[in-house]
Amino acid sequence: MRTRMVAGLIAAIAVAGSGSARAQVSIFTPPLSAGTNYQTIVCRATNTDTVGQFVTLNLRSADNGQGGTPTVLPLLPGETGEISFIGFSNAYCEITANTATIADKIVTGIYVLDFSNGGVSTGGLPGARILPGGGTAQRTSSVEATNAQALGCQVVNVGGTSQTVTTAILDDAGGILAGQTTTLASMAGFLVSTAAGPIIGRCEATASTAGLAKNLRVSMFAKNPGIFFTTSAPLAGALRP
Repeated sequence: MRTRMVAGLIAAIAVAGSGSARAQVSIFTPPLSAGTNYQTIVCRATNTDTVGQFVTLNLRSADNGQGGTPTVLPLLPGETGEISFIGFSNAYCEITANTATIADKIVTGIYVLDFSNGGVSTGGLPGARILPGGGTAQRTSSVEATNAQALGCQVVNVGGTSQTVTTAILDDAGGILAGQTTTLASMAGFLVSTAAGPIIGRCEATASTAGLAKNLRVSMFAKNPGIFFTTSAPLAGALRP
């Protein structure tokens, strides 16, 4: 686990609140995958408030929802902090703040740093406290995979109760390339993958109600099989009727 403050001095911070105060409002990113020890999943948070704030960052398994050790970061106005995990994992980030007002002033994101490719970021996805839009399905735009790649769609349920989710990777004609219906426990998720390409597809994750759909976080990406399991071109799902 790596923790880094990007700017400023922790000792100089003047925060509105206490680092020991219980964080009650969470922001969640979509999940991403990293391969072996060549990739690192990074979770970042920026304080856009005019006063300092404490936020708690935690990387959770996108399979069973199990979290690591939560890291409390004091962030000055305009300051960014991060945590990361090196090694194979399917993970998403939970960022918590003491109130909804504070949470709405924290900009968050997750990305994969690929050391098998010279330490290049493979793209990032933003977090959200409440997803905009409506409807029972989250949909991504399309991703193209080469001959050696497959397509992957990851879904996590960040709500407080379990729910049944139907996920499908669809081709340009709307045909199903891969799909699965699964009952997800709170904070847990799953990954649907296609066979190797060349292939173009998009993802749909459908809940039973619009309210439950807002508790989903969805990502779509191309992935290389084998030791590196490199992910590329990640896209986040969005609520659409």
